Amino acid sequence: MDAADYELARYKTRQELAQRLRWRNVPDDVWGHVDGLVYHAICGGADEWKELETAARTYRSERLSAPVDRQGRQADRKQRRDTEEIEVALDSYTRLRSEVVAEMAAARPDVRAFRSRFLDGRLLSDEEANEFLQEADGIAQRRLRRLARRLARSYRWPGRPTQPERPAQKFVLTGRPPAPVYLSVAFGEGKAQIWIGAEAWVDAKVIVGAYRAAQQHLSGGVKHRIPAHHLELFRFVRRHTRQDGSRPKWEELRKLWNEEHPERPYKGRSGLFQAYKEASDGLANSAYNPPRWKRHDSPPTDTT
Repeated sequence: MDAADYELARYKTRQELAQRLRWRNVPDDVWGHVDGLVYHAICGGADEWKELETAARTYRSERLSAPVDRQGRQADRKQRRDTEEIEVALDSYTRLRSEVVAEMAAARPDVRAFRSRFLDGRLLSDEEANEFLQEADGIAQRRLRRLARRLARSYRWPGRPTQPERPAQKFVLTGRPPAPVYLSVAFGEGKAQIWIGAEAWVDAKVIVGAYRAAQQHLSGGVKHRIPAHHLELFRFVRRHTRQDGSRPKWEELRKLWNEEHPERPYKGRSGLFQAYKEASDGLANSAYNPPRWKRHDSPPTDTT
């Protein structure tokens, strides 16, 4: 299939997708979202078409039904629900320093007073702590939140962006030192994001090692770096794409590109088309391996 045939196939695919979903047309934002699946639907079979339909229907449904917060941003409930907290393997110095700080925090009068009044002077197991945090709002929960905010500010304990005081709350309830490096993976719909936070004194090698371990696990070791000139070409083509999804012929795009970028010309339209396709597939490819480590297991890191 040459570039002209592929462009025609894209146009027909967009029309057929609207018919299958019983839509008047496929909105530009939906078409842009599923762009990476179009090629596979054209060249594949029923499974690829089903994946394309599901992705388009799900994206449009989420855009229409997702609540908007005060800043006007859509809340991604699924991503928050599918977040895996991960404890990071630390070197001996980092672990020792965090333990010493935790001992200092445990000696604070406000921490000792809370444990004495609401925990009967004992520490809870992880399961008991989770039940405590899930209970309806009460005086103990309000006191715990205030205490955790003070501890998080005093010791700069990192936590999840949506729950920054959670490690401090767990410390008060269980006595387990909050990790000076916080790592979590949010995953769902074939995509993943890595959240990482750390106290300012932690060696950068520890942070890099933790991030690299999570990244390699998610990607299966596959590198997803797209050549910069392919990204430039992708942006060039997208800028010449009209509102209805159509664009000039590939030969015309090649001539326009060569005029604007004489330092990197394309001799034929097939080379330009292939570079665009590789960039498009790379940007759309969010395949990953869901985390297999448990909540309190540590992914391997090289911090020695």
